[in-house]
Amino acid sequence: MDSSRRYYISKINIENRRVFPVEPTVLIVTNSRDESALAVLAELDRLGTPYLRFDAETFPEEKVIAMSLSSSGLIGTLQDAFGSELLRLDNVRSVWYRRPLRSWISSHLPAGHAQFVQEESRAALWSLYTALGAFWMNPPLQGVHLLQHNKLHQMQAATRLGLRVPDSIITNDPDALLGFTNAHGGTIAVKIIKGNSFVREDSPAIPLHVFTNVLHATEIAEHRDDIRLCPVFAQEYVPKRLEFRITIVAGRVFACAIHSQDSEETRHDWRRYDFARVKHELYHLPAEIEDKLKLLLAQWGLTYGAIDMILTPAGEYVFLEVNPNGQWLWIEEITRMPISRAIAETLANPPNTR
Repeated sequence: MDSSRRYYISKINIENRRVFPVEPTVLIVTNSRDESALAVLAELDRLGTPYLRFDAETFPEEKVIAMSLSSSGLIGTLQDAFGSELLRLDNVRSVWYRRPLRSWISSHLPAGHAQFVQEESRAALWSLYTALGAFWMNPPLQGVHLLQHNKLHQMQAATRLGLRVPDSIITNDPDALLGFTNAHGGTIAVKIIKGNSFVREDSPAIPLHVFTNVLHATEIAEHRDDIRLCPVFAQEYVPKRLEFRITIVAGRVFACAIHSQDSEETRHDWRRYDFARVKHELYHLPAEIEDKLKLLLAQWGLTYGAIDMILTPAGEYVFLEVNPNGQWLWIEEITRMPISRAIAETLANPPNTR
């Protein structure tokens, strides 16, 4: 690792460390690129709550972990590269699992060796995460990893609670996709199952963001051979009056209405963003919808969830998906809803220690 990057990483970790060894501590498992986490760290500072920000990609080159398990439980420490103790594992009261990245491995290692070290490091961290006895926002095993890129499972659970979801299909059979499209009026919404970007060979440094697109039966028929090469995730096209980003933190509901239909740019996907034309505002959901959403998160052990929904012109609420690590900061900045404060307060006083 070059010295400039080492200085940058060390500077980040020193500036974002509030550790008092004798007190319970909040552990923030994140990455050095995550600017959204800073809003929560500022709130923890306001509360006077000690915390440690752990950028997971800095392990093992910039961090040292020593943990052992005995009949008395898990004990150990997290240290910096110079041997200074940053955190005692038995002091951790709560953990915020906030989009950690894989380890950075020095380029001087042969590719095979680097891959081996990266996988072993990833496994060591996974052992830590799953053995650490603390409150998690959110549990990485049954919460985050189960739900990420798993829309069908999410919609199944939502349906069982009485929430309306779009008819959906995942297939690489062009006949099945065409039949689904024709059964829904000849028009469908096509989404991707995982991630939101595509890297082109002619411009690998500039990934293309892939949004929801509307396809018609004629277009599907024209691309039959292409469909066989890759599974397609499609849904019935649901007309919209409003779209919602609903952030739930420890039972507190922060619902933001997004007037996506006010701009041609965002008509099919508000993530194309047109803030000059598309209003974002505080919205009060019906109590019945709020209760079902809170119950949905509770089934997965989630304390935090970012939920996308639609309100149709007929007044029907339609569930799309929940992201257990979804973004919220732009919503907070526009609406002034105190989402970061709610996250910090929950971490500082987790439900199982009140």
